[in-house]
Amino acid sequence: MLRRVLPVLLAALLIMGCSGPPAPDAEPGTGATSAEPSPRPLRYVALGDSYTAAPLVPRVDGASGPCVRSTGNYPAIVAEALTEDGTPVRVVDRSCVEADVADLFAPQTVRGGEVPAQTAPLDRRTDLVTVGIGGNDVLGPLLGGCLVGGTCADLPRSDSAARLAALRTDLGDALRRIGRLAPQAEVLLVGYPQTAPPRGTCDALVPLAAEDVAYARGLADDLDTTLRAAADDAGVGFVDAYAASAGHDICGERPWVAGTTTVPGEALALHPFARGQEEVAALVVEAATP
Repeated sequence: MLRRVLPVLLAALLIMGCSGPPAPDAEPGTGATSAEPSPRPLRYVALGDSYTAAPLVPRVDGASGPCVRSTGNYPAIVAEALTEDGTPVRVVDRSCVEADVADLFAPQTVRGGEVPAQTAPLDRRTDLVTVGIGGNDVLGPLLGGCLVGGTCADLPRSDSAARLAALRTDLGDALRRIGRLAPQAEVLLVGYPQTAPPRGTCDALVPLAAEDVAYARGLADDLDTTLRAAADDAGVGFVDAYAASAGHDICGERPWVAGTTTVPGEALALHPFARGQEEVAALVVEAATP
């Protein structure tokens, strides 16, 4: 999700068909079978940043190249769950680390190469689209510098208000454009889970100062409100991972997101654990129209 190394990672405190049993033999002389025709697979396109790609959640999909997507991220789990429930799913996952709203519609340059615009696979055949993006449009620009050179409490409130207002406009426009590219699809905007605790701090957030944790928490609250507003503006569904993750922030007993230290084979610093992806997948399955 984040564009820079640890200082900016620290800033981001918010911030997927099996054939059925063989058909019985036709009765003699009928020339017919009792087999039901196989349903058309649901075509699911997943878009988003590293909170969708879930780098280091085992295992990394080698075919994802510089986007370092996990084979166990929430789009993969959603596709598996729907398939097991009787709806075969063909998932196209275009989520990528470092992505922002602009990368939905233009090639993205990421460490290790360039990848096509995420929305390239969308068309009239698409049935479901999830979009998990927006954090990189706000967090890095606002918090990266202050955590390195001062305290985030010194940031003018007008700066965050302007960034959030721009995100609401840009993301609302992007969601409407996605709707035009995939006019038959259900579109869901997926929010971010909570990472900073409601109050205080903990060892997993060292070296962040307590006042910076509090500032980042307030910004996370505002980002969630902005995402919900953008979904409402565009008339698409919203998957509220923020509310669902209450009590599972970085300082919680079962956090959905890692702290400021990368956990090899489990999660990149300040990025989702497997349990967080499982929980978000359940929310998406619940929100998606059967």
